[in-house]
Amino acid sequence: MDPELARVPTIGRRIGTLVVLVIGLALSLMVTLGLYSEIQRFGETKRDSMLTTARLFAAATSGDLAAGRRDATIQTLRAVARIPGLQRAEILDEAGRMVAELGEGAYLTSDPLLAEDEPIPVLALLTARTVHVVVPVIHGGQRIGQVRLLMGVDELPGQLAAVLARDVGIATLILVLGLVLAARLQRSITAPLRSLAAAMSAPGRQNAYDAVPDTSGDRETRQLARAFNAMVVRIREGTQEILDREMEIIARLSRAAEQRDDQTGEHIMRVASVSRIVAEGLAMDPDLVNDLVRASPMHDIGKIAVPDAILFKRDKLDPEERRQMELHAVNGYDVLAGSKSPLVSLAAEIALTHHEKWDGTGYPRRLKAADIPLSGRITAVADVCDALLSERPYKKPWSLPDVRAFLEANAGSHFDPDCVRALVKQWDRLEKIYVRPSA
Repeated sequence: MDPELARVPTIGRRIGTLVVLVIGLALSLMVTLGLYSEIQRFGETKRDSMLTTARLFAAATSGDLAAGRRDATIQTLRAVARIPGLQRAEILDEAGRMVAELGEGAYLTSDPLLAEDEPIPVLALLTARTVHVVVPVIHGGQRIGQVRLLMGVDELPGQLAAVLARDVGIATLILVLGLVLAARLQRSITAPLRSLAAAMSAPGRQNAYDAVPDTSGDRETRQLARAFNAMVVRIREGTQEILDREMEIIARLSRAAEQRDDQTGEHIMRVASVSRIVAEGLAMDPDLVNDLVRASPMHDIGKIAVPDAILFKRDKLDPEERRQMELHAVNGYDVLAGSKSPLVSLAAEIALTHHEKWDGTGYPRRLKAADIPLSGRITAVADVCDALLSERPYKKPWSLPDVRAFLEANAGSHFDPDCVRALVKQWDRLEKIYVRPSA
């Protein structure tokens, strides 16, 4: 994979990250609201309880306060002191002077006041250690003082911890379920996209133009797949058109060379057919077999440059004439080499090497054994086989048994033994190519 592309996050990772962020924010908000609601509920409960106690105390002490009976007022305070959580109780007169007090607690300016007609100070409760309420003392329809109670809020942290534990448990469960759903969602989205990306990458890797399924569950991916498949069809058609034109040019060039000594052009077609038999007998890749069959007809393209006096000479060639004849392999290579077409490049390789021999005595480079490209070794067997089975100005056609004996006798010297075995093993296919009508 491209290192730069590897640093780009995948759609699956983006979806997973987004889901975690969204669920995390939602759960954080849920937990925060849960804690806020618990503090508010706690404050309301505490306020209602303290106000009820203060009002009962104010009613009980109103007569004593009006009559100035301080001892009786203190006795009432002592009864109130038995209430759990009460840290301090005070009675003040209308002028705000202390009449009676009980408890060790002290009022702080930061202690929240829980007033009946005001909202609960949630944030203040969160940091406070005590809260207080103030209730007027009424006697004879007149306000004569006030009662103030101070109580602790020590139980609040425990209640918040319980709520937090509950909400965190719920949040964790929701997060896990969300991640599972996100994983399923990202698979449903990314699986067709990965298939589409692989199909799009295949042409660059192996010239494969395969369509992708357009059965995705979402409309956008299905539309993308259909658009890609339509493009693949156009590419296939365009590629096939190019290949057809390329094959037409190859065929015409091959026939132009072959007509110098074979007016029918059947030799190049038979060499292609025999090359297929050998290549398939070697279990070559079908695509490579097809390329070989298309390229092998150009093996003798270099004969265009051979003078007629040499090409059509019935007698044995002298050394100089032999040298010029052998140059057709190099000339053919020079004509075909340097092409950007893989097929023409393969044809150049065949043109140069189809006269090399397994024992290194061939031409033009005297390559030996596996140093000879396989395409050249296969075409060498096919070319000689057809040449022996065909009539030439200087010879009559050989019989099939004689050709088979010749190939087997020269396997390991002239020919690649594996190529000969591959052909002999399928000799019945060869016989069908060279069936001659009975006289």
